[in-house]
Amino acid sequence: MRTAGPAGPFPTERPGREPIPDTAVSQPATFDPVRRLAASAPGRLVGIRLAYLVGAALTLLWAPVTGHGALLLRTFDRWDSRWFARIAEHGYATRQSSAFLPVYPLLVRGVAFVLRNHVAAGIVVSVVAAAASAWLLLRIARRHLPEEGAQTSVLLLALYPAAFVFTAVYSDAVFLFFVLVAVDAAERGRALLSGVAAALAVDTRLLGLALIPTLLLILRRRAAILVVLLPAVAIGLWMLYLHVHYGDALASSHAEHRYWQREPLSPRWIWHEFRNVPGALSQITLHLPAGGRYPRYIATATADVYDFAFLVFGAVFTWVAWQRLGRAFGLYSLLTLALVVLTPTTWRPLVSVPRFLLADFPIFLALAAVLATRPRARDFVIAGFAALGAVLAVAFARGLLVV
Repeated sequence: MRTAGPAGPFPTERPGREPIPDTAVSQPATFDPVRRLAASAPGRLVGIRLAYLVGAALTLLWAPVTGHGALLLRTFDRWDSRWFARIAEHGYATRQSSAFLPVYPLLVRGVAFVLRNHVAAGIVVSVVAAAASAWLLLRIARRHLPEEGAQTSVLLLALYPAAFVFTAVYSDAVFLFFVLVAVDAAERGRALLSGVAAALAVDTRLLGLALIPTLLLILRRRAAILVVLLPAVAIGLWMLYLHVHYGDALASSHAEHRYWQREPLSPRWIWHEFRNVPGALSQITLHLPAGGRYPRYIATATADVYDFAFLVFGAVFTWVAWQRLGRAFGLYSLLTLALVVLTPTTWRPLVSVPRFLLADFPIFLALAAVLATRPRARDFVIAGFAALGAVLAVAFARGLLVV
């Protein structure tokens, strides 16, 4: 028989059991897709990159962008971005444009058919590809790292200093997406999908050739022929187009050499870079102008130090990736770095190294692995990435070549 308690006729305690909390009233489960998306890896990456885009755009209110158009669309409409938008709109109208491979401009052209704006279409393609890349990177990372490390690798990618190109008309996000699709499919034993993704990667950027040995190591020998054959067909079709269109199957390579002054690596360039770094550091630390106007030699010195620092970062974590993630991922990092270094420009040998490292996904896994047991170092790296990323985003929006 029940006895009345101090709060009424029903007891708040039952013999031999824990007290029933007042908040134990069951609530119907709710599904909040917006919150779930924002908390997901793609949502976090897109949120971070859009915040940087808006922040960089606000700085341009005091230094307006050139040309016409919405501020957000024109914030990162710089350098290669204008080439991609022009190719998407007008096709390969000049030999110089053949240096840019066709997959990304074709995607932009398709989306622009709906949006009626090629810059907006390029940004949409980049953002969607970046979001998909975050999801795929997390999926791959979970096979090689603990959950916290996998989540950290995505955060490092989202905050990487050169990642502002994920909200620009640049092919980096699309290229990374195809690389990650190829690797993920290979690890799941899906050779056909892996080969198709590798083919699209090499027709987005020839840097995709670094992917093929890694896929051969991951896949069984019988299925591995697809990851060689399909990229070879993709490159062959592109060269056939160049032959028909320009009468030169190697027009891409010739355009890189003639217009962007890329030449094969020589010992002279290696010596030039290593010799320049100490001199560049001394120029920056000893000869900063008092009046606020920076002469050209200071800008050149800063660019040399900046490029070289990212080269060292890539080299160190390529070694870490080989040690911690295995030779397949380590080989991809090594070949990516080698292909970038082996094609220097005469005017700035290591230009674009920071941006090209965006496609080197194993270095983000390796960095996350190193930081997993070092929480203070992890916070320092994340804060450093975020701060440097903000500076570079504003610099790029103002027309400086920092990628």
